Amino acid sequence: MLTTHLPGYLKDQSVSSTAQITSKTFHEFGVFRHKASKLMRNKEIAIIKVFIDNHLRKHKLINPEVTIDKDLIPKAKIKASDLDANPAISPKDWNVTNKNIRHKWVEKVDGYNRPSISIGAICFGPSPSQQRTLDVGLKSF
Repeated sequence: MLTTHLPGYLKDQSVSSTAQITSKTFHEFGVFRHKASKLMRNKEIAIIKVFIDNHLRKHKLINPEVTIDKDLIPKAKIKASDLDANPAISPKDWNVTNKNIRHKWVEKVDGYNRPSISIGAICFGPSPSQQRTLDVGLKSF
């Protein structure tokens, strides 16, 4: 992370030496890394803070007042929904999906409404019994 994203960000902020880092240098980091998830940005921010505290400050490569600032790099606020890799389907979305499957894809096969047959036929081709029905129907024409 330090060698991939941080140099690009510092170049974008026109920072060429550690002496140019101020308390506001990293305020735009979230915007710079907007394509990354909030969790990933917060992990990157933690790595940057450790680097600043344990390397730059230790070797006196940065102004000491900069490292004291706790809001040096603002973290993104993470909601419970951000932590769920597979969010639940909302009732509204489920009703739309269910209605679409039941009314558009369900066909009467052998006198029964079985969505698995028509969906299976779409995904994997017709079953042998459906194939016989198709063959008989084609011969009558």
